[in-house]
Amino acid sequence: MYKYALVLALVFASSLAASTPESWKQLDRKSGRTCIAISGLARPELLAFKNSFSDVIGIDLRMIRGRDAKGHMKRLLCAYNRSSGRAEIQDGKNWLGPTVQP
Repeated sequence: MYKYALVLALVFASSLAASTPESWKQLDRKSGRTCIAISGLARPELLAFKNSFSDVIGIDLRMIRGRDAKGHMKRLLCAYNRSSGRAEIQDGKNWLGPTVQP
């Protein structure tokens, strides 16, 4: 009985530690650095704050601005997977476009 209580206490404590404000800040920095690193832009900047989906899909969305190899200003969307630490970049030029009917 005590063994099970100890295991439950450790699991509960580790889940609390993973949700501290500092751990969220570290994750935010990591997602920003990862997105900037794979953007391929010169002098990339993170725009505004990230948009985070719940842990059901565990994705943070970031928008990055910078200049491409030809010197043109680009906006890119970055989807960062919090579980795997992997990210993917897509062109964000139409992100703020007109309303689209589903």
